Amino acid sequence: MPHASATHDTFRELISLMPGSARMIIRVLSDRAIPSSCRMMEGFGVYTFRFVNGQGKARIVKFHWRAPLGTASLVWDEARKIAGKDPDFNRKDLWEAIDMGDYPE
Repeated sequence: MPHASATHDTFRELISLMPGSARMIIRVLSDRAIPSSCRMMEGFGVYTFRFVNGQGKARIVKFHWRAPLGTASLVWDEARKIAGKDPDFNRKDLWEAIDMGDYPE
């Protein structure tokens, strides 16, 4: 079992040696880390894909998702209060929106 210090070293190595992970960590540690709704969060792929069309021409592709409703996040204290009252608030919000015909895009 790794000790805490070894785990932290491994995490630091991942971040420092994998430049693609920097954006993810910056996002996770920012104010935008806790979405107020699953319908109002952006997403981006960690992996890069190589797509080849019928003529054999290749393109390098990364996926990014933008929410038509915009983005909205919760600060830590706000998220703790909401989760204390209803730990499934994000799932409930999505369920209710779908139930009303307001489908996520």
